[in-house]
Amino acid sequence: SLDQNKEEEIGIDPEDKDGLFLVEKFSSMLFTSTDRVKEAARLLRSSVPIFLKVERPPEVTDHEYEQRKQAKLLLLCSRSMAAPIGRGMLTLGTCSPLLAEALPIPQICLAGRVPPTNATMQLDTSTCPPQMTAWPDFHNGVAAGLRLGTEKGVSRTWIVYNKPNPTEAV
Repeated sequence: SLDQNKEEEIGIDPEDKDGLFLVEKFSSMLFTSTDRVKEAARLLRSSVPIFLKVERPPEVTDHEYEQRKQAKLLLLCSRSMAAPIGRGMLTLGTCSPLLAEALPIPQICLAGRVPPTNATMQLDTSTCPPQMTAWPDFHNGVAAGLRLGTEKGVSRTWIVYNKPNPTEAV
């Protein structure tokens, strides 16, 4: 990762835990006439709420409308849970870690933004299998690890130091 001064110089968001902002920034300099990488990054960003638009016919009750929103959110969250695999490929080798810094691992967001107020709606996981996010969380960690470059500073000690606490794990 870049130090704080370099981050401020080139306009990198220090809260960019998934590494996609950095890829977008540098690809915009390389590919000035296309936004393909920016669109790919938007599709692979699984740490922000999903835009959730569900049409509401007049005959639908409030309860049925909420059920429709939850069903659509579940479909969209399934896509978000698959995104870390592609994010790992897109951000491969883009991070040079400092030995004293932990590697940021973004959380997979299971929420949606509902227009017109952009209110955030959480996915109701009570009807889902209890281990629904086990594999997506694993792939999310692998994607974060793939961001690491091939520097000599990544050793067994660094890996043990950066091991997340069991209380932090989902």
